[in-house]
Amino acid sequence: MKAVKKEKNLKEKAYDIIKHKIVHCELEPGSPISEQELIAEIGASRTPIREALNKLEDEHLIRIYPKRGIFVTEISLKDIVDIYTLREVVEPFAARVAASLIDVRRLEKYRQIWSDPHYDTYEPDEHITIDRQFHRLIAESTGNKYLIQLLFRLYDQVNRIRILSLRKIKERQEETRNEHLQIIHCLIEGDAEGSEQAMKAHLERAKETALKIFP
Repeated sequence: MKAVKKEKNLKEKAYDIIKHKIVHCELEPGSPISEQELIAEIGASRTPIREALNKLEDEHLIRIYPKRGIFVTEISLKDIVDIYTLREVVEPFAARVAASLIDVRRLEKYRQIWSDPHYDTYEPDEHITIDRQFHRLIAESTGNKYLIQLLFRLYDQVNRIRILSLRKIKERQEETRNEHLQIIHCLIEGDAEGSEQAMKAHLERAKETALKIFP
């Protein structure tokens, strides 16, 4: 029993480590993944590593090609269009629902962060993490488990797009901060219509920026 539990823990550890590398673009889109390097780094046998990789393939974060190797999933122009088309349908609705349900005290935390005059000095990874947590809070506040599962899965891909976007288009950071503050204002006021429209405008601009990372 202990051996089974240990193997499960190693699978979860492997999954978390590999996923973090992919979602934070430490392993960039299209880059190869070495099973042997993962085995050495994580200190696990091939079985839990392979199980973790199979799970990541199910989540469309990697592709496993027999006899060719394992690669981080590319992000295509169509991927960006499809991801943001879905976000534009689901997230404004989530913001509308959350306006009457969200914990205002938790929103105040984000308002303070984005109102901080030193916010521009934060590391890029911090910007990405805060952004992701904020959008997750809105999704969670709906109480709709299916919506939450859908968006959480989507945010893994969004995270990669955001990192690639910020590398090329630095000014988007300040625009994003102001858009988030507008969403927060509407949510705190309990303004369902305003929250929906603010989120819609934010996603439209985010989509425009994401599309610019392609030449």
